[in-house]
Amino acid sequence: MFYNSLSDFDDEIIYFTSEYVDLLEMIITKMKNNYFKINTSQREVFFKVVEKFNVDINRTDEQNIDIFTVLASVPFKETLTGGNTEYWNKWIDERRSKAYNQLMEELRDIKKEADEAGLLPDTDELLEEIKSMHTEKSLRELLQC
Repeated sequence: MFYNSLSDFDDEIIYFTSEYVDLLEMIITKMKNNYFKINTSQREVFFKVVEKFNVDINRTDEQNIDIFTVLASVPFKETLTGGNTEYWNKWIDERRSKAYNQLMEELRDIKKEADEAGLLPDTDELLEEIKSMHTEKSLRELLQC
């Protein structure tokens, strides 16, 4: 991958939702407004984000955009926070937590519908197992069962 990713985000599962579209739009707007103030490497990352953002979002799970790898790139971190890494990491964690909670809410809705239809008699255990998953690899292993 051509981004300078932070190891904290290497194993995260990131889903491309409207939440991330809004986040990317904010970043792209900020980068456009500061375009002539940023250095060459920052511009390169900016164009890579724009290129990824413009790709069709109707994709398979394997093609989901790893938004936090993009956001964790050093040029964005320094541009958006003036080098305040602690603030930036907290901000990313808050966004990631919100997206995770949204995913869990969707899973609960699916569980409720499946239980009402009698399709999945015991989904509580599955839901708890999914909640405990933190890596793409472990989630894929679970889904293959």
